[in-house]
Amino acid sequence: IPDNVTLIDGAAFVRCTNLRSVTFGENSQIEHINFATFRDCISLTNITIPESVTQIIDGAFQRCESLTNITIPDSVTSIGLEAFEGTNLETIIFLGTKAPTLGKNVFMDISNNATFTAPPGATGYGDTFGGIPRKRENVTLIVHTTNGSVDYTETHQQGAVTTVTATPNPGYVFASWSGANSGTQNPLSLIMDSDKTIEAVFVQDTTDTDGDGLSNYA
Repeated sequence: IPDNVTLIDGAAFVRCTNLRSVTFGENSQIEHINFATFRDCISLTNITIPESVTQIIDGAFQRCESLTNITIPDSVTSIGLEAFEGTNLETIIFLGTKAPTLGKNVFMDISNNATFTAPPGATGYGDTFGGIPRKRENVTLIVHTTNGSVDYTETHQQGAVTTVTATPNPGYVFASWSGANSGTQNPLSLIMDSDKTIEAVFVQDTTDTDGDGLSNYA
């Protein structure tokens, strides 16, 4: 579909049962996937929704039973009634940092194995969205330190809460964290919503408990 096409009428490709793939131009100006545009295109397996699209209207991909994955660009702000009902979607990727509004039954009767992903820190999705569970990716915690050690777990499911505990070597005391957190709380709780790197900062223990002018570890 070339860049100079600005509108596709509703039901334009309805029941095009041999349609397998749809490609839009790199500079597409299409703003809406209109009502029932691809309804009952039962052989459709591949379509990349252009970043110009702001709305996916009611029934746009209804009963496209060969469609197993879809990426919803950041530009999409709303998805209409039964837009993907009766597809076989298993993988739904949302690129928006704010969830689009959903009509009723957007993902009704799709694959029982369907999951969705959204960017770390994105709002409005939750653990389920439109009745579809969120797929949690594994994320990694990297820890750096000298003059002490840190008790931590390296791999986590995205969104999990983990605890890191800093322990100084003899002659040192824990001072602060740097990187993913800059506080002094120890142990420290971290929300692993993405890969993170943290460093435990230890400094020499200059405490002089006996008042002889020398530190305990001089």
